[in-house]
Amino acid sequence: MDSIQIEINNQFSQLKDPEERTEGICSILSKSKFKLNPGTLSIAFVDDDSIKKLHESFLGDPSSTDVITFPENPSFQSAGEICISIDEAIKNSKSFGTTISHEITLYLIHGWLHLVGFDDTNEEAIKDMRQAEEDALRLVNQTASLPDYQLI
Repeated sequence: MDSIQIEINNQFSQLKDPEERTEGICSILSKSKFKLNPGTLSIAFVDDDSIKKLHESFLGDPSSTDVITFPENPSFQSAGEICISIDEAIKNSKSFGTTISHEITLYLIHGWLHLVGFDDTNEEAIKDMRQAEEDALRLVNQTASLPDYQLI
């Protein structure tokens, strides 16, 4: 396998058909300077309860979060996994005056950047992550006329 295969698991019943935008974003990013290693990238859209359980099980923190990324595992031909909380996207879009689609896109990009090697563990790394997020968002917004993420 020498490319990225996308596996989408929409567990949030109110998120309408996220496949086209998600695949488009991943296609744009995979052709950019933010290339992932080959394999299957799993992307799950989940609710608040699910992200809290993942956060507690794998990171020891029972609080809600916007996105959790699991690293690649080449022996299983996995490029990694990105779990996105749609409940957090809804809440944060209201708090930040953005759209739900913008928030979900940002979380997908953030998770992707973790898989590329960016982290947010200290001030310098956070600064680098934010710049990479801006660069990737600009690229996605310039390159694609993709449908927005929408709720039913």
